[in-house]
Amino acid sequence: MCRPLIEMYETKALDECTAMQGETVPYIICVEKDSEGNLSGNQKGLAERAHHPEEINAASNLAIDAEYYLTQQVHPVVSRLCAPIEGTDAAHLADCLGLDPAKFRQQVIAASSDARQEAQLAAASVFDDNDRYKDCQPLWLKAHDGSAFKFVGAAELVKGTVSVDAAFVPPDAVGSSDIKPLTSAQLANQVQLRARQFVSQYYDGWLKSDDELLPVETRNVSLRTQPEGKPGTAPPMATQQGHMARTYTEADLYTQLAHFARLLDAERAAEQLEKEADRQAALERVAPVRAALAAGLQAIKKLQDANAYRWISLHSLYDVKPQAG
Repeated sequence: MCRPLIEMYETKALDECTAMQGETVPYIICVEKDSEGNLSGNQKGLAERAHHPEEINAASNLAIDAEYYLTQQVHPVVSRLCAPIEGTDAAHLADCLGLDPAKFRQQVIAASSDARQEAQLAAASVFDDNDRYKDCQPLWLKAHDGSAFKFVGAAELVKGTVSVDAAFVPPDAVGSSDIKPLTSAQLANQVQLRARQFVSQYYDGWLKSDDELLPVETRNVSLRTQPEGKPGTAPPMATQQGHMARTYTEADLYTQLAHFARLLDAERAAEQLEKEADRQAALERVAPVRAALAAGLQAIKKLQDANAYRWISLHSLYDVKPQAG
């Protein structure tokens, strides 16, 4: 027998009631009211608030806990039904039901975060490159004179829209003998340094709250617990509102590294061309810089191999221990 039924049968009003095995016993979660009809400030636990319908009819100080049933039974069902509808979320539905939307804000954060990471880590067959990497930062390189320039990417070199002579020099230095193009070693070194900046940004561990009125940004993870939040999502001070979330996630880092790899992968860019003759011509066009592109791509792949998002453990996925031998 569940705890609410035990508490209910221990009340004096039902001390003569008996229940047979398999019998359904009705009970309702209630709240107590004072003499003026207001809710009592000293509410009991859930099990102690379970009452038989006959007991409710006989007692004038008991009222059905509407908030409990809206929160536990109505809201979850409505949320699942409305999940495919764009523009709805747990907090908005809670507000429509007359509940406190702040209590459901963590569900919105978790849902939006999961959806965002799923979109970032989705297969390239689902999203084209422009959509998949639209939020990524460009690959900035530095010439011998210290001037910075944005690398256009292997796709532009393969298409022929940008000359290979202009691949590793600033746009205003094309054709100039004063500034030489970057060598393979220099490109690989700069690519690795640029990628490490994003790795460092991830390990900085900055957190930001979702409170629009007074947002909090910090690197300190609070060990305080919240009734509606997961561990580590509470703001650093008890007087602050909202839930904390990473400003730069694992998915952000992996997608950024994948974007750099895409910019440096000439073979992958050539595969996007429809005709075989065009692919061969494109690879011949980028032949003078393929060694440099390959060196930069190898530097990125070393970092990608260290990222857990790149690997799938079948042993943990299927809960199978590896066998020796």
